[in-house]
Amino acid sequence: MTLRRVHIAPLAPLTALLLCGCTAMMYIPLLLVAPLMPVIQLAVKIAARYGPLLLMLAEADPSGGAPARNIALEPAGVHRIEHRQLADLETQLGMELAGNTSLRSVAILEASRLDPVELERWAGDAATNGLRLRLVFVDSRRFAAGDRLLPGTRALLENAGVPIMVTPGLAEKIVGDTIAVQVAHGAR
Repeated sequence: MTLRRVHIAPLAPLTALLLCGCTAMMYIPLLLVAPLMPVIQLAVKIAARYGPLLLMLAEADPSGGAPARNIALEPAGVHRIEHRQLADLETQLGMELAGNTSLRSVAILEASRLDPVELERWAGDAATNGLRLRLVFVDSRRFAAGDRLLPGTRALLENAGVPIMVTPGLAEKIVGDTIAVQVAHGAR
């Protein structure tokens, strides 16, 4: 009997490790998207105060190295938003299109459509293509009433040569059909 226990004894820790590993495997996908949940919570909080739209900018990475798979947030200190004002959506778009030479694409997103899996995929795609992503929070309250972009902003978008992507719904509606836009991949 004791000889049999000697043969089983090493199997007990191995079995325990195997069973713990199965449990841990369930949490790995959650660990991958968990870092983006605070971003989504912040977007929802800011959208409640400043309107439903925000910008995601894909830019060439100035460092030239492999970009990180994270998403930078703008403006700096946006999590302490109570003490600052956000730029209007059109003002921010105009500044980015006029002065940002590393800009490669612009996406106008609705905060309610942000999904951690899609954000992770966008970050991965950007890193694969040598780009970095920047999520810019803007004041878009006037567009919640159904307004459209002003003609000057629309002309800037048309002339920039930077692809504009939108999520279906409000973001698509404010850009209108006179500008060639793409629906942001994975948007529902």
